[in-house]
Amino acid sequence: MPHKTIEEVRYQLKVWGMFQATQELGSGYASISTTSRICEMLKTQIWASSDLHLFSHLSDNAHEPEHISNVTEALNKLTSSYRRSIIIKYKTSLSKANPKKEDLDNYYTREGENYLLGLL
Repeated sequence: MPHKTIEEVRYQLKVWGMFQATQELGSGYASISTTSRICEMLKTQIWASSDLHLFSHLSDNAHEPEHISNVTEALNKLTSSYRRSIIIKYKTSLSKANPKKEDLDNYYTREGENYLLGLL
């Protein structure tokens, strides 16, 4: 398996963060415009169909794509400090209008990203 670069790891974390943030928001299909839905699918590489309204939206029926679950598993192997810092940078900061620079780039975030180089 070829080695990943830090840019590839950061891209995977960004896609993971966008997916997780949208899951927490709980926005339904009808509450997002068609153009926004297409942009979201292109960014996250998660293809959703318009028949989502036919299925239950309970968490039991939530589907996490394989590339997202791989990142989740890798994050679970990190220490709590690294994991918390990465979650703040890639997931929580999406909901903030002006996230603090120290939340986005600090020692724990960089070390967590470096550790994920070998896990993803």
